[in-house]
Amino acid sequence: MTIHSYESVKEKHGKAICQTIDQRIIILDFWDLWDLGGMLLTLLFVGVILYSWWIMILMILVQGMLIPSIKKRNNRGVFLHCFYRKFKVELLGMMNPKGRRKFSD
Repeated sequence: MTIHSYESVKEKHGKAICQTIDQRIIILDFWDLWDLGGMLLTLLFVGVILYSWWIMILMILVQGMLIPSIKKRNNRGVFLHCFYRKFKVELLGMMNPKGRRKFSD
């Protein structure tokens, strides 16, 4: 039994990839992995433990449709930084957003 070497195939057809993830993991070209995790936790906590179906459906629709569309239209940090900008919160040692810049997570 011989062992095949695929080095020539790798050099000819392969491409180098970076081992770090520099972008969000997107599922079905719309949802972020964190959005789906939040929807699953909502399903577990509100739907199964609290057994409140209408609140669960409303929260999943907000998390599944409204939040991803806001994230697509804005830059990173919109949900994190709008609180600090709106209520003029100053944290020592942290950079607070100034002006009307848009941020997204």
